[in-house]
Amino acid sequence: MNYIGDIRDMKVIPGLEPTPEGNVHGIVTSPPYSTAVDYIKNDLPILQIIHEADIEQLEKDMMGNPRFKDDEKSLLEEINKEKERFRELPFEARAVIKELLRFGRKNLALRQYKFLIDMKLALQEMSRVLRPRSKCVIIIGNNHFRARDKVIEFRNAQYLYEMAKPYFKPEHIIERTLLKTSYGAIQQEHLLILQK
Repeated sequence: MNYIGDIRDMKVIPGLEPTPEGNVHGIVTSPPYSTAVDYIKNDLPILQIIHEADIEQLEKDMMGNPRFKDDEKSLLEEINKEKERFRELPFEARAVIKELLRFGRKNLALRQYKFLIDMKLALQEMSRVLRPRSKCVIIIGNNHFRARDKVIEFRNAQYLYEMAKPYFKPEHIIERTLLKTSYGAIQQEHLLILQK
């Protein structure tokens, strides 16, 4: 059975009522490539005409959304004051987020931070619903940002691998070059193999 929904909140999965907790045999997911792809802009006609989607609500709910800014002030405060939620991220991720801020790339820094916050919730939820010893595969690419004369890499795959350790036994990271392009925003993707 396939399930389409928000991986951060799987309290109800059709066919696994009353609760999916500990009943899912495996998960394969590819979270949004954070700021590399504007999914809403790319699919706007289909979302509006065919799915009659509430675009404003979709923007609020979507992980890695490059336009939604409601929590900008509180996220910036968490970073600047190094509050607990920020300190829970891998050291390198925190350093890159701060570097983006120093180079004047505030929007990118905040989006990357919010993406990792959302992914922590996703990791917790995936662990909760999986059966013991079940596998979870996350397909993700790294981001590359230009800041002045420098290219900064945001290693999503490595950060998620580290963030998964409280919830999973990380097994492998498999790297593969994408065949569709050798010059796009995402040139390689990584498969994170995790076991509950």
